[in-house]
Amino acid sequence: MRYMLAVERSVAPGSWALYRDGDPLDARPFGAAEPRAPAWVAELMAGLAALDVAPSALTSLVVGTGPGSFSGIRAAIAALQGLALPRAIPLYGLPSAAGLADGYLRRTGQACVAVVGDARRNRLWCAVYRRSPDGALRLAATGAPPAHAGDDFALCTPDVLGGQLPPDARIITPDGARLAAELAGLSLGCGLPVETLTPTAADLGALFLTLGAAVPRDPVPVYLHPAVG
Repeated sequence: MRYMLAVERSVAPGSWALYRDGDPLDARPFGAAEPRAPAWVAELMAGLAALDVAPSALTSLVVGTGPGSFSGIRAAIAALQGLALPRAIPLYGLPSAAGLADGYLRRTGQACVAVVGDARRNRLWCAVYRRSPDGALRLAATGAPPAHAGDDFALCTPDVLGGQLPPDARIITPDGARLAAELAGLSLGCGLPVETLTPTAADLGALFLTLGAAVPRDPVPVYLHPAVG
């Protein structure tokens, strides 16, 4: 049997999901909200033990790389590296926004979705996706497969966001509470209200299973601002 473990911590409290031979076995939210707290790792180990799955039985790991809580993402990558390295388990990374978009398009049947988030420094980040006729996730602007890296995202101010979105795009955000004022009153995409949705490990794992070897190894957080100094 092949076990794939997905962990998502870009937005607290995050979640984990376990797949067996490509089928979902279990998915649970974490109770520990603090990004760097070791409690969530203990929860994960206890969850695997309850399913009678030893860490040595895992055959692949995937982690959400954001954008989102930098400390949460870094802690998740470090924890999975700790599982992967001693056992030579391959570790992959996918943007949390891509998993969120893929899950949304699968569940709703919509054609296009824009995932928008708070990039700080008076900026928003945005990635716009479509589903191709064969069901694959594509970048809306080019129709190309996502690179699953920072190049898939645009940075902009709220006042120009609307001009970057296709007219049929549904808008979702993991940062609804923080962005309510910035997005209020803007004419965005299809004109329907912005939905607040949280990335999940279950969606991340489902996207990973459709991509296989195309997923980047040795994950790093999606970081959208250039280095300063």
